[in-house]
Order: sequence, then C-alpha cells, then structure tokens
Amino acid sequence: MDAQEVIRYLNALEEYLDSDGALVAEAQAYLQLFPVVICQYAPRRCNQVAHRLARRSLLIGHLQVVGSILMAASF
Repeated sequence: MDAQEVIRYLNALEEYLDSDGALVAEAQAYLQLFPVVICQYAPRRCNQVAHRLARRSLLIGHLQVVGSILMAASF
C-alpha cells in the first residue's frame, strides 16, 4: 500500500475487508480521538524538508544526546 492509498483508506467511510482493513480501522479509531483531523496526501517533492529530516533521523538513529554532547549509543 502506498502513501496515497493510505490517505484514501483513512478518509473513506466504508469498512475495508482486505488484509489492511484492520490496520486502517485501528488508525481511524485513533484519529477519532482528536476534535479535528485532516489526512491529506503530499507528494515527496512537496514535502522535501520533512523527507530530509526523516532520512537524517535514520542516519543518526544510533546516536543519543547527553546534555549538550552527542554520543554514539553502545549496542
């Protein structure tokens, strides 16, 4: 399932019976806990800042901040 399809599923009113239906129903239940939710697809080229931040977090995911010093986590 791609990102655009996820948004279409989340915004749908009908129940899905395919393999992703339970996951979509659970996500919809969590979204109903908020007074206002807007699920909207944004292509990667329109959201490059968030994409770069996400990619960077994967690259430094093994690091942790201690005070003001960045240290590698020991695994």
